[in-house]
Amino acid sequence: MKIRGFILAVALMFAVILGFVPGLKTVMTVHAADNSGVCSSCGNIAWELEGTTLTIFKAEGASSGDMCDECKSQWKNLNYAKVVIKPYVTTICDEAFRNCLTLVNATVPASVKSIGWGAFSGCENMTTITLSEGLTNIGSGAFNSCYNLANITIPKTVTSIGA
Repeated sequence: MKIRGFILAVALMFAVILGFVPGLKTVMTVHAADNSGVCSSCGNIAWELEGTTLTIFKAEGASSGDMCDECKSQWKNLNYAKVVIKPYVTTICDEAFRNCLTLVNATVPASVKSIGWGAFSGCENMTTITLSEGLTNIGSGAFNSCYNLANITIPKTVTSIGA
């Protein structure tokens, strides 16, 4: 009888950890085989890692293209040199790519209206970022400590830049 209770307790623990218990949220649904995922906190953002390129896009059926603070948690520890943000993503959350030392290049489409504070801070090896017309807000410290970012063109549509 004690063994059955122990097995049940272990099974319940794995169910909680893996997010199979209704009502408990996990931060990100990850598909390890194809290095992709969808934010289970907001459901708005999906991502895919192919080689060294991280592509971020609006999830199928999402209500908006806003990136929440939980979205970034899954790609924080991945090694990628390039970030491509697809159209229909509307915000880049605070500290989205903070301290990503492998990041060299990023592309931000016209659909992104706001880059959060510290979004690319500490990306010491980033050399290139492409910002598109349509961007209106760049948060404080968005490019702090991007020592190799030699040139950046701020689109004419930007109306607010933080410290």
